[in-house]
Amino acid sequence: MHAYHRFLRHLGLTTILGLTLVAGSVVQAEVISAHKQFDLASSGQFDELARLLGAEPLDKLPKMADVHALCFAFGKIKKYDKLEPCLDEMQRRIKIGDKATRFFDLDDATPVMHAIRAEMNIELGRYNDAIIDAKAILAWIEKEGEDYNDLRIQAVSALALAHTWLGQKSEAQNYRASLDKIGTGLIPVGNDLVTSKSLSLAKVSMALGDWRGAYDALKADKTFALNAFIENLVSGAYLRGLDNWKWRALPRAYMLHKAAFELGLTDEARSGLDKLLATAETADNGEIYWLILFDRGRLAEIDKQPEAAFDFYARAITVFEQQRASINTEANKIGFVGDKQAVYAHIITVANQLGRTEAAFDYAERAKSRSLVDLLATKSTFGTRAKAAGKPISEFMKGLEQAELAAQVQSSADPSRSGSRSLAIRLKQELRDTHPDAAALVTVSAMPIKEIQSLLDPNEVAIEYFAGNGKLFAFVLDQAGLRVHTLEAGGLDARIAALRNAIETRSDAAFGEARALYDQLIKPLEADIGARPLLIIPHAGLHYLPFGALHSGSQHLIERQALRVLPNASLLALMKRGSSGPLTDGQQVLLFGNPDLGDRSLALPNAEKEVQLIAASLPGAKVYIGAEATKAAFTSEAQKYRYLHIASHGKFNPDKPLGSALYFAKGAALDGRVTVDDLYNLELDADLVTLSACETGLSKVRQGDELIGLMRGFVYAGARTVVSSLWEVDDAATAELMTQFYAAFRTHDKREALRQAQLATMKKYPHPFFWASFYLMGDAGARPAPAGVPSAAIPAVTGSNKLPG
Repeated sequence: MHAYHRFLRHLGLTTILGLTLVAGSVVQAEVISAHKQFDLASSGQFDELARLLGAEPLDKLPKMADVHALCFAFGKIKKYDKLEPCLDEMQRRIKIGDKATRFFDLDDATPVMHAIRAEMNIELGRYNDAIIDAKAILAWIEKEGEDYNDLRIQAVSALALAHTWLGQKSEAQNYRASLDKIGTGLIPVGNDLVTSKSLSLAKVSMALGDWRGAYDALKADKTFALNAFIENLVSGAYLRGLDNWKWRALPRAYMLHKAAFELGLTDEARSGLDKLLATAETADNGEIYWLILFDRGRLAEIDKQPEAAFDFYARAITVFEQQRASINTEANKIGFVGDKQAVYAHIITVANQLGRTEAAFDYAERAKSRSLVDLLATKSTFGTRAKAAGKPISEFMKGLEQAELAAQVQSSADPSRSGSRSLAIRLKQELRDTHPDAAALVTVSAMPIKEIQSLLDPNEVAIEYFAGNGKLFAFVLDQAGLRVHTLEAGGLDARIAALRNAIETRSDAAFGEARALYDQLIKPLEADIGARPLLIIPHAGLHYLPFGALHSGSQHLIERQALRVLPNASLLALMKRGSSGPLTDGQQVLLFGNPDLGDRSLALPNAEKEVQLIAASLPGAKVYIGAEATKAAFTSEAQKYRYLHIASHGKFNPDKPLGSALYFAKGAALDGRVTVDDLYNLELDADLVTLSACETGLSKVRQGDELIGLMRGFVYAGARTVVSSLWEVDDAATAELMTQFYAAFRTHDKREALRQAQLATMKKYPHPFFWASFYLMGDAGARPAPAGVPSAAIPAVTGSNKLPG
């Protein structure tokens, strides 16, 4: 590349574009002119640039330069569904020799294609893919043998960030050191390399938690304000009233004030954040706005101003609850992803300090709802049982996704952004009205306390736990009202892990650990809960805890009272929908046992015996065993039955929860896995789904820990109750427990039936390993069998615990 081009590479994008236009070197494109493309890009009108260039099919755009401009625009407005095929088109053209692009004055678009991909992959959490693209940029630079330090900065920064979020801190620190060594030239004014390197060092430092490094990197750039002024002047943005401050300067300013705060420079941070909040344009960049409000609330807490802190937190929550999309655009802008669950934890703590117990409970419910929304944010298709007139759910989801992204990213005019926000709010309300089940998965919601009380079973008491901000709260709700207890939070996760380990190794230490957890979690609530049936709503590590195994010193909790579990109280409405009567005959029962997985080591002979015993006691029950227990049989038959029983292997995928699965026998065209993703597209009308399998209930505890295992998928699909397990269960003990469960279900509600089965199994197998794994999520089904319905067909629960021959 000649000297003039190398000079241009040290300037900012807008300056390059402006000087190129002045030099008269722009050639007219057939779609829209190069002059127009530069004009739109330099003034931040990426949505308009995408609209104009995107009017033509990708393969009809005349030049690589036009395709690159379109991909560049899609990347800026985060239209990843369109960006990926656009980048594929860039790659196709590169392979056939159509490489030249006008943006960044490159003869070969290869590195910018990889740069856009790397940024996209980081924002989508595909860190290994981002590493591949970043390394491809460096390989191209080495091959060219030229000074491409702007591209080098992008590549090394992406490598450092990706390794950081993969937990590979040593590699990330090495790349940060490499980044620090990249030269920026001798021309400070208009030299965007200085600012690019400064921001990149700050982002990587923040990702690594090195606040001093971030602060010093930002302070070292003395030319940012002048360069930003030149950028807006050259582009003509000032003349159009389109100052890019909120997209370019605001993230940098927030990073500086955030770093100051974390370094203890509270006066500097407070002053800086207040100035940002006093600037009207700040609210337009929602991704940064809620972070500013959150940190300002934290400062108010330090200043002992709880009312002000509550207000800041509430405003922050209002901002991000309007967004469904979980694309981590903050990751590329400021080096870290804001923790929305931390905002809920802080506002719940402050609300309780202020005596606003109902507000605290409401935000605890919303935190758990938000967690599920985040986990499902990449999913746009859901099955629905709603039959209301109106648009199909797929249309709602597509429109909602487009409106939310438009409201979050940089666009040409603020009125359109406000319109997008309004459209997103309206679509969410329409979704609640016509598809309430689906709305619960894509919008944050919490049910009023009075409605929750009306849905509790008679004499039932609910305990909702919330852990965060170093606190542990237990909200106790019954017909008498709402009370909150502040519990000892210290050592909770370690105690849960110790109990789980003692149970799974069948150690006698389990009883001591169970006593310690009882004292921490249940004993302070004894006066409120008595011996009444319990609805337990866990949080954080408590999702891993078998509450029935907790021990008072004289008995296990399950010996005193019946239990059921829900991820959040607002699900009560879904549990009650269409609830039907008790189990009366086998015609309503579908069982799958010991599917043939093609590996003898995975066979579950006792699971096969289990379903045969249950089926023998329920004439008319339909059974699929071995090679017949296929995914095709399940998906075609399940919706016809009220009671589903699946005795098979299940596996939770902690990295990709939607890929967690139950395993069936392989069919002709299907792989045999029924994933959580599959369940959200399934339609059932099941009163009970029993998952008698390995690890089916073990879900990853997320930050807001809405339980997102197979059970939650079955609930959305239409199951009113799910019985599942928390750890890999003993095959023989499970067969006995399940047979006892169906026996008890003829004369008890589902919750009490499971309790009776656990008590009966406990007599034969006293250690919690054998009986405590199973728990009931959903509707307790307090409906005993009508008089006259025979129950002798199922073995009765007796002290001998003997199964029929």
